[in-house]
Amino acid sequence: MAAKIGVVIPVPLRRKLFDESDIERLKTLGDAEITDSTGHLSMADACRLLADCEVGVGSWGTVSPCEELLSACPRLRLWEHVAGSVKHMFGPHLQGRDLTIASCAPASADNVAEFTLGEIIVGVRRIVGPGGAKRKCLSDATIGVIGASAVGRRVIRLLEPFGPSVLLYDPFVDAAEADRMGARLV
Repeated sequence: MAAKIGVVIPVPLRRKLFDESDIERLKTLGDAEITDSTGHLSMADACRLLADCEVGVGSWGTVSPCEELLSACPRLRLWEHVAGSVKHMFGPHLQGRDLTIASCAPASADNVAEFTLGEIIVGVRRIVGPGGAKRKCLSDATIGVIGASAVGRRVIRLLEPFGPSVLLYDPFVDAAEADRMGARLV
């Protein structure tokens, strides 16, 4: 029997995250119930949609697997967060529950890192704002990275060919590891 999948992502956001072929492919994986709401669902509406689901799919601003949702939807076994960090979802309410929480953070890390690199270049060259483009090169810049997360590590790697001085702050990384990444721990 196919898993029942509930998607609580409102239509406008869902259209930014998935194209129609993604939705059609999702429907081949199980019996998919997908909200047609244009706004974020209330907890009560999300509980109704997910009541018989084994899989829940949410994103930025949607409900997440909190005590109230899990109590109302005891069949949930997998929660896929179509966004970044899921740290905020973990707590005592998960103890003793057979629930896997997954994130799309690794899949989006390259895109976020590339966007970050673009913003760094715009910022260093001061392209936006009075005076237009200045001729400061990225190789002459000092760039600070906060956190050696998946995105932070990719940003450091993307900066390498440009040759800036990269400073890294991360309390969970030692100086040797930062050096291997191409950064100086601060």
